Formats: sequence, structure tokens, C-alpha cells
Amino acid sequence: VRDFTALDENLVAGLTLLEEVLLARHPLPGRRVLVLGCGPGRECMALARRGYSVTGLDRDAGMLERARALTAGLDVRFVRGDAERCALGAERFDAVLIYSGLYNMILPRAARVALLAAAREHLTPEGRVQLTFLSDYVPPGARTPRRDPWLLQSIEPEHEE
Repeated sequence: VRDFTALDENLVAGLTLLEEVLLARHPLPGRRVLVLGCGPGRECMALARRGYSVTGLDRDAGMLERARALTAGLDVRFVRGDAERCALGAERFDAVLIYSGLYNMILPRAARVALLAAAREHLTPEGRVQLTFLSDYVPPGARTPRRDPWLLQSIEPEHEE
């Protein structure tokens, strides 16, 4: 995942289509944004270019180094830390973003609950959390495929349905 997200074409691509649609349908309520699990800074760069004041948090020092280089000259700062234990003191944001499948990577369920609690803790009273996660795509009108819980559990026992 680290190597893929750090590919130049992924970094300069900006926001994904899903992220673009999410922001178009649900505009962020203010200018101060926290991006949890920011990796090499793709989302941070795209948001800063749109005028947001962005803080990116990631636990990987190498990713943050790449992010700093990518966003030089933009209104972005980076903090090293774990998303599910995000501790930025009394700092509050108008929006906390959890994009790029980070939610799926945090295991077990208790850690995902901690991630959401940490995000909420850093919101202004009118703030909003935006979250994307990975799931099966089923075209409109198609039957939902039958799930084999045994297979899913054998692949990753920490994931609940």
C-alpha cells in the first residue's frame, strides 16, 4: 500500500472521483481540515490548492517527508501520529477526513471505534467527519452477491461483515 500510494501518478492525480463527489454533495463547513492517515499528502495537496488550511497526520515518517516535499509552499502542516490515537490537544477542525481506505486498514473493530472517536474529538461544534471505505460495488438493479462468511473470516478474521 505504501509503495502504491507514493507513486507519482497517484500523488498528482488529486482527489479521487469518489472524494470529488463526496465534497460536491457535502461541502466542508469551514476552512480548517484534518486529514487522518494522509500518507504522502495527495488529499492534503488537493485541498490546500482549493484554499483549505490543512493538517495531515500519519504514523509513517517516510510518507510525511514525501508529503512535505509535495506540498511545499501550500498551507499544509504535517504531524506524526496514529490516526486512532490522534492527540492534537485542544486543536479543533471544521472537518476531519478519513479517506483512501484507512478505515478498512484499522483493525480490530475497537481500533476503528477509537479512530472515529478521535476524529470527533477534534471537530468544532459545527464540524463534520467525512469517511470513505472500501466495499463491493454492485451496479444498480443487480443482485447482491452471496457472501461466504467463512471465506471472509479466513482472509481476515478481524473484519466483521
